[in-house]
Amino acid sequence: MKKKVRLYLIDDHRLMNEGLKQVLESREGYVVEKMFNDPAALLESLNFQKPDVIISDITMPGMDGIALAKNVLERFPGVYIVFLTMHLNAQYIRPAMQMGVHGYVLKDSRAEDVFEAIDTVCSGNRYLSPKAAAILLSGPDEQITLTPRETQVLRAMALGFSTKEIAERLEISTNTVESHRKNLLLKTDCRNAAEMILWGVETGHLDPTSRKG
Repeated sequence: MKKKVRLYLIDDHRLMNEGLKQVLESREGYVVEKMFNDPAALLESLNFQKPDVIISDITMPGMDGIALAKNVLERFPGVYIVFLTMHLNAQYIRPAMQMGVHGYVLKDSRAEDVFEAIDTVCSGNRYLSPKAAAILLSGPDEQITLTPRETQVLRAMALGFSTKEIAERLEISTNTVESHRKNLLLKTDCRNAAEMILWGVETGHLDPTSRKG
C-alpha cells in the first residue's frame, strides 16, 4: 500500500485552504494534516511535527512565501516546498527556483497538475508549471517596461499621494490616474499598491530614499 503523503497548506485566504484540502483528500494517499494562514505559526509547528510537503501561496501579509520557503529550506531540509500561486512572472519564479523551492504551480492549473507536482517532488525531482517554465526560457534579460506616465504615477503613489492629488500634480483626470494604476497592476503582476511599490523598489523604478514633499 502506498504511503500517505502528509501535507501542510498555507494561504492567507481560508476558502483557498478549505477548497484545496477537499481536492487533495478526494484522492487516496494524500492527507492534509494542518492548514495555516500565518507563516510564523507554520514555522513554529515545524519544531514539533513535520509534513512531507508544504503547499504555500507567495503573497501573504507579514512574511511572504519566499521568506517562508527560505526559512524552511534552511532549517527543515527534509520538507518539500511547492508554491501554488497566481504569479506568472520571472520576478517570483526565478528567485523561487534559485533558492531551491521544489515546485511551482499556478492557481489556474488542473487538479491533476497539483497531484503531479506533489508526486514529482516526493520522488526527489523538481516540478515547474509549463507556463512558468516558458517565462524562464524567455530570457533573463526580459524586463517590464513602464511608460513615462506610468512611472510618474507609480512614484507619486509611493510618495503617498491620493488619486486626486496625483491627478492634480500631473494635470490629468482622476479616471486617467485610475487607468494607469490598473495598467501597472497588470504589467507588474501585483495584487495591490503595496506590492507594486515593493516591486518598484526592487526593480529600480523607485528610489527608496525619496520622500513626500
